[in-house]
Amino acid sequence: MRTLENHRPISRIFLFMLSLMLWNCSSSADLILPATEDTPLSLKSGKISKPLDKTDVIEPYYIFNDHTLILKTNQGNEIGTLYIYTDSEKGNIFVSVTTIEGWKMKNIQLFIGDKNNLPVNGSKKLMLKKFNVTESFETPTNTYLYEFNSGSEPEYAVVFRSEVEFTDADSQVTKTEIASTGDTDLNIKNSYGFYFIYSKMAGG
Repeated sequence: MRTLENHRPISRIFLFMLSLMLWNCSSSADLILPATEDTPLSLKSGKISKPLDKTDVIEPYYIFNDHTLILKTNQGNEIGTLYIYTDSEKGNIFVSVTTIEGWKMKNIQLFIGDKNNLPVNGSKKLMLKKFNVTESFETPTNTYLYEFNSGSEPEYAVVFRSEVEFTDADSQVTKTEIASTGDTDLNIKNSYGFYFIYSKMAGG
């Protein structure tokens, strides 16, 4: 009897501690899961990089829903491509922009976000504060790569705009135009720009 009496308090303490641990785990999960589900899209990095295409990124991991879109200027010139894909390792979105020989980008404005919250106000003017990227280059570049933590949304509207210049064989800038890509007009007042809808998973 004495042995049983000595073990009863220990059993009660053990059960209490076990219940407390389970409750804490449950509470932590309740806090973590909503934050994971609502993770917003954010820019991780941007850098000058060699031009990318599918042959560059298929290894060491697979990619989802890659698309190549033509960059076209407000004067109708096709001056490069925008390549976008989602990697299978982290679920991040990559955007690689490349211009053809002679054309270079002086700046980049890039928006990836809610299709119902495009970066254009009621007066049909661009709202630069809504863009994920707004940067200018001291030395114009012909290629740039961005990586985004893509968050939890299955699809996003993507707006790309860039002031581009053409340099002739004598190294003289002979044209300065605005480049964009997509299938839907932004309807910007006195300006030029398109957007497209990007789904992270194949079939979107």
